[in-house]
Amino acid sequence: MPQWIKNFAPDIVATFARFPLAVVLSLMSTLLAIALTNSFFPNNEEMWLRLAAGLSFGAIFAVAGVLYGESNKKSGIAYWLLAFGLPATTIGLMQIESTSWIVAPMLAPIGLLWLSLSPFTRFERGEERAKIQDKFWWMNHRAITTAIVAGIGFALIALGLAATERAMSVLFGIRSSTLFYEYLLPFTGLFLTPVYWLSTIPHLKDYSEKDISEPDFLSRAIGFLGQFVLTPFLLIYALILLAYAVQVAWNQSLPQGMLSWMVLGFAIVGAANWLILHPKFLHSRPLVKAFRRTWFWLSIIPIGMYVVGVWIRIDTYGLTQDRVGLVAAGLWMVFLTLAFLSKKLADIRLIPAIALLLITLFSIGPWNFINLPQGHQAMRLNTALSNATPKTQSVGGPYEWTDETTQVARGALRYLLSSAGDREKLAQVLARHGFTVDAQGIDRAAILRELGLEEATSQGRSSATQLYFIDPDFVFDASQTPFVLGNLSLRAPYAEGVGRLSFTLNSGGVNISAGEGRETFIELQAWVNLQEDGRISQPVIEFEFEGVKYRLVVSDIRLISDPVSPKPLVVQRLEAVLYADKLPSSE
Repeated sequence: MPQWIKNFAPDIVATFARFPLAVVLSLMSTLLAIALTNSFFPNNEEMWLRLAAGLSFGAIFAVAGVLYGESNKKSGIAYWLLAFGLPATTIGLMQIESTSWIVAPMLAPIGLLWLSLSPFTRFERGEERAKIQDKFWWMNHRAITTAIVAGIGFALIALGLAATERAMSVLFGIRSSTLFYEYLLPFTGLFLTPVYWLSTIPHLKDYSEKDISEPDFLSRAIGFLGQFVLTPFLLIYALILLAYAVQVAWNQSLPQGMLSWMVLGFAIVGAANWLILHPKFLHSRPLVKAFRRTWFWLSIIPIGMYVVGVWIRIDTYGLTQDRVGLVAAGLWMVFLTLAFLSKKLADIRLIPAIALLLITLFSIGPWNFINLPQGHQAMRLNTALSNATPKTQSVGGPYEWTDETTQVARGALRYLLSSAGDREKLAQVLARHGFTVDAQGIDRAAILRELGLEEATSQGRSSATQLYFIDPDFVFDASQTPFVLGNLSLRAPYAEGVGRLSFTLNSGGVNISAGEGRETFIELQAWVNLQEDGRISQPVIEFEFEGVKYRLVVSDIRLISDPVSPKPLVVQRLEAVLYADKLPSSE
C-alpha cells in the first residue's frame, strides 16, 4: 500500500490489515447495492440483491472469524473454516430462494450473535471463567457503543450531504442529487460507516481489569440507566405479572391476550439489564443487589404463564411463524433461567449463545420456522378432513362438520392460503381427499363451498375476499397511457388525491371528483366478475373523465359481501397505479 495512504489514513490501513476479507466483501456489497439502486442490472434483480446481501452477511462472519483467531491460534482447520469457509458458505447460502431447508435471511442475526461470541469460545472454571466474562462484557460494550456513535456520525454526514446538495442546486443551479443520493450517501452508509466501526473494535490484549472495577464516564452513565431506570421498572413489572398470576389462579382461568409478548419483552429487557449491570463496581449498589438476587426467581411464574399461553394458542390454532418464534423465545427463557439459578452454569455469554443456537436450529433444516408451521397446518387440515363425515358417497364431496373441526379446517385453510402459507401443501392435502386443484389458482371461497365450510352470513355477518396478487403472466402495455400520475392507496371512506383528482371508495365502486360538482363514478362489480381463481387476472380498469383517458392498474383489493345491503359488493381497500394519456388540466 502506498506510503501516502498510510500517512493520510493510518486507521483505515490498520483496519484493512486486521479485517482484509471483511473490508473487501463490504466494498463489493456496497458497489453492487449502488449498481442495483441505479438499475445497472435490469434482469434478475433478485439474484443480484441476494448476492449483495450475501456479501454483506459474509463480511459479518469474516469479522467474527478474525476475532476468533485473535483469541485462539490463527492456525488449524477450525480457524480456516470459521475465518474463510463460513463467510464463503454464507454467500452461497444466500442464493437459495427455497425455504425448505434454510431461511437464508436469518444468517444476518446468526452472524451478529456469533460476532459477539467469537472471541470467547473457551470454557473455563473459577476465576478464569469470570475473567472471560469480563472481557466479553468489555468488548461488546465498546462495540455496541461505537456502533451507536457510527450511526450518529452517518446521520450527521447524511444531513451534511443533503445540505450541500441543496446549496449547490439553489445557489449555482447545479443538479447533483443523483451523485449525492445514489452514490455518495449509500457508499458512506454501507461502506465507510462499517469500516469506521471496524476500526473501533478493541484488541483483547488492550483489556485491563480497571475497565471493570474503575469504569470510564460512559460505562458509569450506562450503569446509571440500568440501576435507576431499568431495574425499578423491571421489578415493578415483575410484581404486576405476579399479581396477574394470582388473579388467574383465583379465577381458575387461563392466561389471555398479549401476555406472551408482554412476558417476552419483560425477559429481553431483563437480560439486557443483567448485562448492563455486570461490572463489579455496580454490584455493591442496593438496587443492583436486589435485582441480581431476585431477577431469575421472579421470572419463573411469568415464564410458566408464557408457556401455558403459547401452548393454548398452538393447540387451538396451530403453528404459525410468530408462534414458532414464541416457542424459540420460550426455550431461551427457560434454559437461561435454569442456567442462572443453578449458579454453576451461570455465565453472561449464555444470553447470546442460547439465542444463537435456537435461531440457528429454527432457521436451518426442514423444521425451520417457515416450513414447520406450513407442515403443521397441512397436518391439521388433513386430520380435520379425515374426521369429517361425507354428506354423499362420492369422493371429494361436501362434509358434515362439528364446531371444533370447522374451526380447525378454516384456520388451516386460511393460513395455507396466506402469504406465509404453502399452496402446494394445501393442494396435496386436498388431492388426498379427492379434490383436484391447481396450487396457483386455488379459490378459497370455492374450496370452502365444496367442503361444506361456507362462512354463514345469515346473521348479518360479512364475508371478506381479498384478491391479493396479480397473475404473473399479465403484461401491461402503457403505450396508450404513458403518463404515470401516481399510486392510489384507498381506504373506505377516506379520500385521496392523485393527478388533480380526488378518489373515494363508495359502496360498490369509486367516486372521482375534480371539484365544483365535476364528478364521475366507476362501478367495480363487473370488473370483479372478470377476475379468476381468487387472483387479479385482469387488473386494468379504464375510464374517461373530462377528455382524458385514464387507466387504473390494480394490485390489491379487499371486498366485503354484506347480506343486509341490497348491493352485494362493498369495497374496503384498493391499491392501484393511475395512468393517463395526457396530463389533466389544472383548471
